[in-house]
Amino acid sequence: MELLQPVEDYSAKYIVYAKKEGVSTSTQIRRGKRLNPGFVRSIAADSAAASLLSLSDLELAAKDREAKGVIWYRGASKLAQEIEEWVSQQEEDDDCCSFAKEVIQLSHPSGLSSPKKRRKRTTSNTLSADVNTACHRLVQRLPKGLFRESVLTDALALTESITNMCPGVPFLMLQLEVIGHNRCSRWHQDQYAGRMIITYTGPSTWMVNDKDVNFGMFEDCFGVPFELSDPLIVRDYASRHNPPSNAVVLIKGNEWPGIEHSANKSGVVHKSPNMRLDLDGNPICKRLALKVDLSYRSSF
Repeated sequence: MELLQPVEDYSAKYIVYAKKEGVSTSTQIRRGKRLNPGFVRSIAADSAAASLLSLSDLELAAKDREAKGVIWYRGASKLAQEIEEWVSQQEEDDDCCSFAKEVIQLSHPSGLSSPKKRRKRTTSNTLSADVNTACHRLVQRLPKGLFRESVLTDALALTESITNMCPGVPFLMLQLEVIGHNRCSRWHQDQYAGRMIITYTGPSTWMVNDKDVNFGMFEDCFGVPFELSDPLIVRDYASRHNPPSNAVVLIKGNEWPGIEHSANKSGVVHKSPNMRLDLDGNPICKRLALKVDLSYRSSF
């Protein structure tokens, strides 16, 4: 069953609105002085190559300053059916409360607490006891067995990977979210260092290359309903990167170390996927996502 919104629905509400208001549907793209070389990099789009790669390969791809996002297509999970059955029985999270959440202040040498005081990592990162314990707490409400163990393994691995890539960022947040209507529906950039995410059921986060973003509309459309603003910000539905379930996704935010040296000086434009709805207006499947975030502030 197709889970995503049909392509014709992406611009449907804007077209109706534009006709009603007498607005042109071929809005002129206004990029101003912003350059657009930033891109999303994909690695191992086929299962054979995916089995040969690791998070180290994702980290290597992320070293390119213009790689604003990276997707590791690591193949489908052997536990997909078990996870889908469990998620279907869960209530989706509300706007302020995740299924499970842990916030940890990381221990760093002095002088590494602000974006302007960063130091290159010189040795491999080892997770502290506090972080290790937090990862174990995060998964305690999941069913015992391989499901819980696999999510724990992912949480530990993603935490080590993102802290390796962002040394000195002081606050770490781990979340497990059951996602239905409670999603980031608008194209946006994150106002923190970065996120790594695995969506276990349903499609993962959409991302776009900078060249496919109308940055003039991106700035002008704050507060506009996403059904109207989405096709103005990203006109070409086919231009989005649409990672499948179980892919590992890296999202660079506006405070990613070194992002200030990229052409746009900002993170990747992204959003939750537009899901197909049932007759009652509900997404036809719930998504379960593991999110690992880093920020310079304790409030994410």
